[in-house]
Amino acid sequence: MTEKEVCLMCENYSEDTKCDQHDSCKLMAVLKENRKLKKKVSQLKRQLDESEMKRSYMVNPNAIGYRNDMGW
Repeated sequence: MTEKEVCLMCENYSEDTKCDQHDSCKLMAVLKENRKLKKKVSQLKRQLDESEMKRSYMVNPNAIGYRNDMGW
């Protein structure tokens, strides 16, 4: 959803005048917070993928320990 779509839903919307409630609008605040959270989630997913790769035994075969420790 874009800012314009949010503004169209507002009962104070008018095409002729600029919205003076843009900064105090609760719907806009939710929209902006949603965008920030989506960026944060994508950043955390990327960080998780990188950390899983670092811990992977495919990168470091000794990460899973010795075979004798696993009962082989």
